[in-house]
Amino acid sequence: MKRLVSLFLSLLTVAFGLLPAVRAAAASPNLVANPSAETSTNGTTPDSWQTGKWGTNNATFTWATTGHTGTRSLKVQMTSYTDGDAKWYFTPVNVTAGSTYNLSEWYHATVPTDLLVQFDNGTNYSYLDLGTKATVTPWTQNTATFTVPAGFTHATVFHVISSIGILQTDDYSVSKAANTTVSVTAPAASSTVSGSAVSLAATATSDNTVAGVQFKVDGTAVGSEVTTAPYQTTWDSTAVANGPHTVTAVVRDADGTLTTSANDAVTVNNPVAAGTNLIPNPGLETVDPANKNMPANWTTSSWGTNNATFRYVTDGVHGGTHAIKVNIGTYTDGDAKWYFTPQAIDSSKMYDFSDYYKSNAESYVVVDFGMSGGTDQYVTLGTLSPSSAYTKFEEQFSVPAGAQTATVFHLMSRVGWVVTDDYSLSSYVPVGFDKARISLTFDDAWASVYQNALPVLDKYGFKSTQYLLTGNTADPNYMNQSMMLALKNDGQEIASHTVDHQDLVTLTAAQQKSELNDSKTSLQTWTGATVTDFASPYGSLDQNALTQVKKYYSSQRGVVAGFNSKNYFNIWDIKVQDVTSTTTVAQIQGWIAQAQATNTWLVLVYHQVSTDPAAGDYNTPPADLDAQFSAIKDSGIAVETVSQALNELKPQL
Repeated sequence: MKRLVSLFLSLLTVAFGLLPAVRAAAASPNLVANPSAETSTNGTTPDSWQTGKWGTNNATFTWATTGHTGTRSLKVQMTSYTDGDAKWYFTPVNVTAGSTYNLSEWYHATVPTDLLVQFDNGTNYSYLDLGTKATVTPWTQNTATFTVPAGFTHATVFHVISSIGILQTDDYSVSKAANTTVSVTAPAASSTVSGSAVSLAATATSDNTVAGVQFKVDGTAVGSEVTTAPYQTTWDSTAVANGPHTVTAVVRDADGTLTTSANDAVTVNNPVAAGTNLIPNPGLETVDPANKNMPANWTTSSWGTNNATFRYVTDGVHGGTHAIKVNIGTYTDGDAKWYFTPQAIDSSKMYDFSDYYKSNAESYVVVDFGMSGGTDQYVTLGTLSPSSAYTKFEEQFSVPAGAQTATVFHLMSRVGWVVTDDYSLSSYVPVGFDKARISLTFDDAWASVYQNALPVLDKYGFKSTQYLLTGNTADPNYMNQSMMLALKNDGQEIASHTVDHQDLVTLTAAQQKSELNDSKTSLQTWTGATVTDFASPYGSLDQNALTQVKKYYSSQRGVVAGFNSKNYFNIWDIKVQDVTSTTTVAQIQGWIAQAQATNTWLVLVYHQVSTDPAAGDYNTPPADLDAQFSAIKDSGIAVETVSQALNELKPQL
């Protein structure tokens, strides 16, 4: 079949381009005269149509009395074949070099055939191969878009047969494609919108007259087509769920050609009542109509080297008839999880997340924040022990500056399985205490804290809580016993962070006891302080480890980001805000403002206070610490040690 095209291309200089059909074929104006072959002046052949054949073959041409539409069509029957081809073709039409045209025709054939465009300028010819067309019994449409090569002025279409069989064609159309542009100008790309009257606007141009612009959100039309400039309308964003959406504008030209703008991604963020569940399909009961093995609005994801499988289960559920399960059979690294479609959130609010789970291995709950710059930021909400029966996990969290959306992973990152059900994510309104408070805490007993942070604490008259390790006193990078005593004598609270900063969950009961008791005993012996408060390394605790902690201490400061309020207060998981090398004064001021607006307790966590660039992310240069403490002083918020704050807060609970 292709030898015909090869012969043409070997004889002629070919210059052409083929463009994808990105616009709907225009209904008019059709350049082909007598396109359906219905009209005949002589009564025996259709006007403006010709036949052509070459090579060694026996071809018969018929002006058939049946067609795709009307009563006529063009038929070629080949009864013997050695080489060459045969075809009907319309009288070449005038075309413009460099311009793009839409082509359409209908056919059926008993053998594969070929479709070509022939260009000419009265002297030279060029051919554009539009491909082999399959054998088809019912009438079938071919469409394509082509660009006229430089130097050519006319075009016609050859639908050729080059083997024994029958080809019948009808309803040809060649029309110039309009040069149309359209762009959404409002709302701005990547913006956040809200309300019942969001402005939608677009610019549109065409060399074939703009007949109208239809705005769409997520592919659904918004109102009626706008037929006059300026092309604008309003959209009720409260009619869709909070979260990411896509705005487009579709231009209709005078000839019916449709051109669609690029996607304009926006985030809808309308106020929702406190307690309203933001998660779509939270109970997992709605099945994805496109995949019965998936819940609607949920996705699976895994990374790393592991063998993860995902199931949409109907057995062993918590509520309703469905739950979701992830299982890791072999594990080297990475994780696997289900997650719901990210939802729009408000950075000025706090949120409450909960789900029900059961598992045979430790699992983790992590919030994935979609940031304004297109990146992701992750915050761990909890490390959960295995549970043979459904257990409720619930945690509050604050939103980092710049976050626009959030979803939550209940993930596995080891061999084992976890089943989850009945999710909830809602805005959370804290119930405040008598006043706002802030506690300044320092972890790990770094010598730089004694050397660089203590003078700044004294400068502003602040007292902190020092969560100290006791196993590194011989290391010059860490505090020795005399430094710890000096902190206590300066009025800083002495608290425990274990002996060697080990993950308590990984230790035996005897090892846990050693880390907890030995640290407390050493600190009290060295400083004469009464040590009551504790911070677990990495914030890692399961029920067994927490049981041991409670034997020696009266509080436990965690690592989950948030503010401590009256209506959700856990003395064994005190919420914090981590201060790192990238934390700005503005962030500190924002946290303080939120604590003051809600009368909650803000706990800041510092680590090193060093000028050494090698200190890493968990470091605050002394100059930055001074600027942050100055902002705290200027705010007027009460600065208290953890012990002082707890003594005042516990009677209010």
